[in-house]
This record gives sequence, C-alpha cells and structure tokens, in this order.
Amino acid sequence: MGDDEIAYLSWFGEDLPGEEERMGGPSNGKKRYGPPNMEDWSNAVIFVNFLKVFYQMTLKMSVTLHLACHSTFSYLLAIDEEIVDLFVEEDMLLTQTYTSLILHEMALSMKVKFDKYWGDLVKVNPFLFVGLVLDPRYKLGYVPHILKRCGCSIDEAIAKKDEIKSLIFELFDEYVPSSNQPSGSSANSCSNTTSTTTTIGWADPKQHGRGKKRVEMDESWIKEVEASNVVLSDHEFDRYLLDHNEKVEIGQDFDILNWWKLNGVQYPVLALIAKEVFAIPVATVAS
Repeated sequence: MGDDEIAYLSWFGEDLPGEEERMGGPSNGKKRYGPPNMEDWSNAVIFVNFLKVFYQMTLKMSVTLHLACHSTFSYLLAIDEEIVDLFVEEDMLLTQTYTSLILHEMALSMKVKFDKYWGDLVKVNPFLFVGLVLDPRYKLGYVPHILKRCGCSIDEAIAKKDEIKSLIFELFDEYVPSSNQPSGSSANSCSNTTSTTTTIGWADPKQHGRGKKRVEMDESWIKEVEASNVVLSDHEFDRYLLDHNEKVEIGQDFDILNWWKLNGVQYPVLALIAKEVFAIPVATVAS
C-alpha cells in the first residue's frame, strides 16, 4: 500500500469536524463516512447506467441545432424499459440491499409520472411517429415492431401503424403540387400509349414477327404489368416504403439530413414533409 493510499484511508479515520470544533471547542467524536466499499461502487454503477439514459435523452431532445423528432419516441420507450427494469418483485424486497430498495421506490414514483405524460399512445404527438417513419432506417414497419415491444397488442400496433400511414397520406395531399397530383391526364397518357401499342399490334401482327394471338398475349401482359406498377409505385410514399431500408449501424450516428438531401430527388414531396417535421422542436427544457 502506497503512502498516498495510506493517507487517503487515514483521512476517513479522522473525526468529522463539528461546529464546536470549528469554533475552538472539543470534537464531536463523529468519524467521516467512507471510504467507498465494493458495494458502494456497484451501486454507483447502477445509478450511473440508469441516469445515463436520462442524460442522453436530454442531449437528444433539448436541442435547437440538431434533429430530435425522428428519435424521441424510441428514447421514450427506452426510458420506460429502464424504469421497469428497476422494479423488484415484492417477495424479494427483504433480500435486497438498501440501495435496491431506494431504486425500487424511485422507480415506482418515476413510472407513475412517466405514465401520466407518455403512458397512453393517444397522448403521444403523432408527429413523433411521422418523424420515425421518415427515418429511412426504420420506416413504417418499425412502428408496430416497437409498439409490440412496449406491451401493445398486435391489434393496437397495427391500428396505430394504419393511423400514421393515413396521416402521412393526408400530409402528402397537402404538400404535393397540384401539377403532380395523379389525375386523368396520366391515366389518359397510359391509355393512349396502350391504344397505340394495340393499334400497331392489330394492324399488322406480322411486323412483330408473331401471330395475332401472340401479340394479344403480350399486350395483355403489358397492361397487367402497368396496372401492377401503378398500384405498387405510383404513389411516392409507397415507393419510399418499398425501397430498401438503410442499414442500422449500432452505436453510429446517422446523418438523416444528408440522406434526404441526396435522396430528395426520388421523393420530392416526402422531402418537403421531412423538412417541416424535422424542424419541430421536441422540447425546450431538460427532461
């Protein structure tokens, strides 16, 4: 044991100075509390790991120069799970340490307050879900996935997913320029193209090197493919959902603004919505 460590430990063995001693009177005989033992350090680790979540949440939510809307709901659920993990079974309380009892009581109080503000999905601002869906790593399929994780039933999760999808379609209709609205003109264009193809086919099947019926078969297939493409990819939001998700890199920051900057050409209306939604501040005070 080095001299520094001996001096450190001996300091805790000294009497704790009281008011009388500071005034020149006798010592009160009380010793300093410490040094920290292994149990104290273990408890410190528990507190630090728990409070770290709130620290990270504060950094993510209470910001003005960075995005928060797309990640806040995930952090809220992470906090809820951290609080739940602090609960101790009632029949095990007698075997727990004093610190465990404190954590249990703290978790009870925090759970009550958390549920007051975030316990009901109806109370959650739907734009937090919109921001989540506009994160290309997660999109719409992540909504039921994360809701089932937090205890929602499958029916509740699917209903919420459909609700958010409808909201985004409503936003899309508000943002899409009238010139880009699916209209009869596009349908007529398809019709004209098909009619032209059909006319050529019927007029002279031999120019295709095929018989009349074979041309009809190809034409019917072309129509079916076109109809299928309209259903799957005519709407910009559907194309966004069908395109591959960006890979989630654990522990790595994702530059979502740069992604939309690079991919906004493919989804121009969604890019406008993302620009507005991501600009919404989640909180102006620390959690």
